[in-house]
Amino acid sequence: MTDYKNLYLENQYNLRAQHPEHYKVKEESRIRSDQVRETLPMKHDLHCGASERARFDLVLGNDLQKHQPAVIFIHGGFWRSGDKRDFAFLAEPFHHKGVATVLLNYSLAPATSLAAIVKEVRTSVINIMAQAPELGLDPNRIIVGGHSAGGHLAAMVESTDWTEFGMAHSPVYASFGISGLYDPRPLLLTSFQHILSLPENSNHLVAKSSKSAMHGLDLVACGSDETEELKSQSRRYANDVRMCLNYYPLHWEPQKDHYSILLALANAQSVLFRRVLNLFNL
Repeated sequence: MTDYKNLYLENQYNLRAQHPEHYKVKEESRIRSDQVRETLPMKHDLHCGASERARFDLVLGNDLQKHQPAVIFIHGGFWRSGDKRDFAFLAEPFHHKGVATVLLNYSLAPATSLAAIVKEVRTSVINIMAQAPELGLDPNRIIVGGHSAGGHLAAMVESTDWTEFGMAHSPVYASFGISGLYDPRPLLLTSFQHILSLPENSNHLVAKSSKSAMHGLDLVACGSDETEELKSQSRRYANDVRMCLNYYPLHWEPQKDHYSILLALANAQSVLFRRVLNLFNL
């Protein structure tokens, strides 16, 4: 007999089944990403870590200033799939605003544990920061963000104990998460556990803000058409930020689901894009 709670969570996190039009969004994203790679100047497969997938693509902004502000974007895919190539379309509106886009890849589950993925992404961000001047980026104006599993990873970067890396404070200018899976523990009760192999005690993998370290995502965006469980993920994280840091970062993007919300980020006229751009105080 199937446990009701398990079935509920299984349905809530089976996002492709919940949003059957997802394939149309993905196809549009691939087509637009191909166009961006053909029309905008891009550097491909730059190294930022030891693993084969610790690489990034870079699209510079159209501003001729030597050191540009930049967005490091971390893709989603339940930590088990996805590739930076399919998200190049997100760089276009930033390019026209003079902002560079770094599209980051990372090692995937099940070959790599979630804890190892978190560590790898943190290291990749630090290495990209170190390369910033030679890449044409302003190391003091780099924000980190991600979607879905990438939102979780962005939040985990934000929660880094930077003293472990010999830094007195965070080098990240600002951060955002979009439809993030900030707390992976519910997945222990779903079929995704067979792929992710999360430890029974996964508390250390939950993205949290910190009053003492003064860190937390600056923007937590979620589509109004998300599943209730995904909405709850964003609410819980945003409430945690409010309790610790006394601001409320939650933004609801109207009539967008887990997949179509990325089309809003790629739209320079959308509220979501403007909210992310405002993180630079431009």
